[in-house]
Amino acid sequence: MYATESLGRPSVKWTGDRSESFLADVHGRDHGLAARRSRLSDAGRILAMRASIAANIGAYCSQAGPVIPWFGACMTTGAYDIPHVHVDIRMMLTNTVPVDAYRGAGRPEATYLIERLMDRARCSQVTGIDRIELRRRNFIRPERFPYTTATGRSYDSGEYAQVLDAALQRAGWDGFAQRRDKSRQRGRLRGIGLAYYVEICSAMGGEDTHLSFTPAGHASPPWSARNPPARATKPLSRKCWRPALRGIDGAGASSIRTGNSGRVADRPGAPIVLANTMAIAGSSLYRSVERLVAAGRETAAGIFGTTADGVAFADGEFRDAGTNRRMTSAEGRGRVVATSRRARPASKPGLAGTARFEPDGGTYPNGCHVCEVEIDPETGMVEIVRYTIEDDVGVVINPLILEGQIVGGVAQGLGQALTEHALYDPDSGQLISATFMDYGMPRADWMPPVDFRYREVPSPRNPLGVKGAGEAGTVGAAPALVSAVLDALPARGIEHLDMPLSPQRVWRALQAS
Repeated sequence: MYATESLGRPSVKWTGDRSESFLADVHGRDHGLAARRSRLSDAGRILAMRASIAANIGAYCSQAGPVIPWFGACMTTGAYDIPHVHVDIRMMLTNTVPVDAYRGAGRPEATYLIERLMDRARCSQVTGIDRIELRRRNFIRPERFPYTTATGRSYDSGEYAQVLDAALQRAGWDGFAQRRDKSRQRGRLRGIGLAYYVEICSAMGGEDTHLSFTPAGHASPPWSARNPPARATKPLSRKCWRPALRGIDGAGASSIRTGNSGRVADRPGAPIVLANTMAIAGSSLYRSVERLVAAGRETAAGIFGTTADGVAFADGEFRDAGTNRRMTSAEGRGRVVATSRRARPASKPGLAGTARFEPDGGTYPNGCHVCEVEIDPETGMVEIVRYTIEDDVGVVINPLILEGQIVGGVAQGLGQALTEHALYDPDSGQLISATFMDYGMPRADWMPPVDFRYREVPSPRNPLGVKGAGEAGTVGAAPALVSAVLDALPARGIEHLDMPLSPQRVWRALQAS
């Protein structure tokens, strides 16, 4: 603003270099987490837990900075039936840049907390229960859904034990001891770890959509107040729009006209968060199609002299089930205007459908990550040799996009667990990782092939049954890798390491042991 005023120019562009971005753009994930199980029953059931979250929000409050620790607190219990929970959150202003949402935004922190606690709580020398059995005994059972956690979250659906078992079987969990022996013969340390995550999606507002028949009886591309990412519009069309209108000219188009709340509703669309797009915008579009077809059936029923229940819609025509009478959408368009009070369709008479979808309670994707690593004790280098995921993201719309989201999220989670660190000098407060020479980005040469599969457990909270997947890969990756690394180190007396598990940090721990 100062440059604009000083130069007398209406538009001034600022281009910062990379170091300036490190020093000024928001950072993510600066939480200190501590937890303990307060009581474990003789049967291995967790009866209570206590957790403390210390969150740096930087020198200033960012857009979502104060919300992220709350998200972490909400999801503290993860996939487990823990009846009593106490969570304390402290947020602190410091000398760092603001801390804001990074992929997962609180859910990776919560999953890391509970999954590290489950690994430590197993303590076979104390309970005699291994980490897999401890998880099985404490999972929320399918018949308990919808399930309200001790922190007030209402989970929609899940088959946690089945997802866990599928992941372990594909990861070769039972054969790990033999693989560890072979690594030991080569002077390597081998470990296997897992994390079971649950995250929250589709809990951020609602969405309005509108579509109609043109004067010629064609299906016009639908309107949405939301602006979904470009890669989301074709799956939206394929699942929510085109099947119901098959046989009508224009229904095969893949375009969706977006970002116009004035055309659709009196209020703007929900925030553009990818994991919410299909569940909220997709469900709204699905409902709009239903209302459009319902309006056509009512019109046809009036023409046929029957009830709407006696009218079927298929291949672009409305048909009287008791006779051979038919009405095309073009014939019915001029007969009635059927829109909701929020719609602002074309001024000419016609058939239209407008709907608003606002989910009740959100959706809860979940899944199991299994990570296997080898460690070179002479250098501290961690090599990921196997990575397996079994996910439940509800009904899957596009498997290819889903896998891309999951694997990309895993890369971000592994990057955080192994190398990424915005490091400040403790004496001067100076950021000393302000270039890519100093900041450890994820590398393609250590990213493992990811064995990814999914199990469809529909959500009952939207007509499509979807749950969301945009952040799922990141949520489970870091705790799975840390679990695997620490599984390789107990013989050396190492039970805990903080991220990132850089070669230097692992090597120093080995030397100290």
